[in-house]
Amino acid sequence: MTRSLALFIACLGTLLFLNPILARAQKDWGSSYSSIDELVAVLEKSKTGKQIIEKAKGRDPEIWMKIKLAESSYTESVFARSYSLLDGGEEIKIRHLVHLKKDLGFSDAVLDLAHELVHFNHKSVLDPYGAKFNLESFVRHGIEGEGGELEAFRNECLVSWELEQKISDFPKHSLCQPYKKDGSFAYEKAKNDYYAIGSWKLREEVRVAVPEVHRSKVIFTSSYASKPYPVALAEEYYATKQAACTNNQKKHRLIASQAESGRGLASIGQLQKEKERLERYNEEHCSD
Repeated sequence: MTRSLALFIACLGTLLFLNPILARAQKDWGSSYSSIDELVAVLEKSKTGKQIIEKAKGRDPEIWMKIKLAESSYTESVFARSYSLLDGGEEIKIRHLVHLKKDLGFSDAVLDLAHELVHFNHKSVLDPYGAKFNLESFVRHGIEGEGGELEAFRNECLVSWELEQKISDFPKHSLCQPYKKDGSFAYEKAKNDYYAIGSWKLREEVRVAVPEVHRSKVIFTSSYASKPYPVALAEEYYATKQAACTNNQKKHRLIASQAESGRGLASIGQLQKEKERLERYNEEHCSD
């Protein structure tokens, strides 16, 4: 094989490798995607998208193999709680799982991936066993907090606008268009729209705790719950609180039985303090 022929084959191989991405820019962006890698290849053409990707790889180098296809796109936070009956100490581990809607069109899937990776990269979760866990903080944190819906949507729009500049036929994101103001993202307008619930029912205590909620037309709906975000987050709060109360009550019973038996106790005083803390939590959060 001559050197020139080898060089030609090498160049041809490069073109063939890039072809799926080049071809994508010339075909229907509404067609289905074949792999997460294909979405990443387009996402990283955006400056914001590339930053999101690097952050995700830094947090978990195997993130691409852990994204699961599902009926809707969402990032799930899973608490793993373990505790010792010797001293009442406990350890809480949190991990985030990314799910991507399986039947999205290609361009929508690219933007959904960017959105969910922002949750994965930055999402901080209020500890349901902590003193700061309350209705107001939970709803507001889910919308405005670090890695919350508003931040994820802002990054999704930035990626969309950057890809429109990079790829001539990349479709405009209709949901983002109303929030494009002088080349930047209209943060306050989007924040206000996230609190709209239309005619959806909401507990009065939620409206009191989060007065930003209003009856305007719903713009943003949770794809997982199919409800406006204040409604979906309030329901998630009550479900999370119930689970935390149940787990605390189990721990309380275990400590009480262990203390009564007197077996294997490193510190009666520490166990008693933990028992009293659980009782206070129960009074403050689990009595209704």
